[in-house]
Amino acid sequence: MELTFQQQTTAFAFSFLVGIGISFIYTILAMIRAIFAPSKTTLIIIDCVFMCLSSVITFLYSVAVTIGIVRWYVVFGEFVSCLAFYFLIGRYLKKSSKFIFDAIKHFLSFIFMPIFNLLCRLLVRLKSFVGAVWGKRKKKTQKSGIFSKFRLQCHKKMLYNTSRHSAQKR
Repeated sequence: MELTFQQQTTAFAFSFLVGIGISFIYTILAMIRAIFAPSKTTLIIIDCVFMCLSSVITFLYSVAVTIGIVRWYVVFGEFVSCLAFYFLIGRYLKKSSKFIFDAIKHFLSFIFMPIFNLLCRLLVRLKSFVGAVWGKRKKKTQKSGIFSKFRLQCHKKMLYNTSRHSAQKR
């Protein structure tokens, strides 16, 4: 079944939107790479996952719009929109990623810092309570250890069991 000219034009126009979505995903991954500086192995894995994800997106778009046939104009539309997004918006987002990351970090610290401080105070009080209870118990065990040393029998004398403690004779 052949596609009409209008269907092909619509598929080409919507391929621009798909390409912008793919380039947005790439820009997010580039921002993550710029912020965290992952190792080479992690970069290879991230790039492979991105390539697989973009190819699956392109395939699913081709299945939905062009009856499962990958048309070159669809791939060309995605490629052109990816380039346009990268050079118009993506580069600047990547450069400003450190600023965006710091802004998000300050916003989250503004929200979560009071909760974190409250938890720290609770942990300090819990630690002092546990330390007080443990200290009392530790003093008791130290005292009992000191007194137990004096109550031991001399090791040179032989100790005999009394009749009530001895085993029953048969």
